[in-house]
Amino acid sequence: MRAIRLQKKLRQLDVSRRCGFYSTGYNSIEAGVRNISILTLYKIAFALGEPISSFFDDETFNQLLEKYPTADSTDDKLRY
Repeated sequence: MRAIRLQKKLRQLDVSRRCGFYSTGYNSIEAGVRNISILTLYKIAFALGEPISSFFDDETFNQLLEKYPTADSTDDKLRY
């Protein structure tokens, strides 16, 4: 998440505002201190202009799709 944000030359404050989060909340998410929901992950991915799958390696993402089969129907949205 941090690498993608830095690649896009965005500050944590920029992403947190795009998501509608307090900056301290986003900072703790990016630091790995806070667990997040799929909705929160979607908001961050959207704010960064990236598919959710960009936060995972292919193997991990495929395992998530297998574990949560209902996500399979939205696979195109997750990958863009």
